[in-house]
Amino acid sequence: RTTSSSATSTSPTAIATKTAVKGCHIQGTANTALKSNQWGSARTSDVLVCQRKCMYISQCQSYSYQAPSSTKQDNCIFYHMFADSGVVASRYSGIFFSDKYPADGSNYCY
Repeated sequence: RTTSSSATSTSPTAIATKTAVKGCHIQGTANTALKSNQWGSARTSDVLVCQRKCMYISQCQSYSYQAPSSTKQDNCIFYHMFADSGVVASRYSGIFFSDKYPADGSNYCY
């Protein structure tokens, strides 16, 4: 399979991001079904930490990440549902959803 990548800069250095892979880096908001399948949340410094936390939680099927704000609000949300079927696309939300196991057969999007 051929995948392409781009960079997401939510940390001091750019983080390589898979693009054109189903289940990776979907910008939008959670629909009702995905919201009802929220499992937990955490505050993380970047998307790599969020992704890693999901990897170690067996119940986590997908996660969303939003760059940290100045508040102490959690910015990494874990779900019991695949993200690609539960995201309402939005170019401006700033929230990015990824499946724990995207369509390319790997276990990472970043």
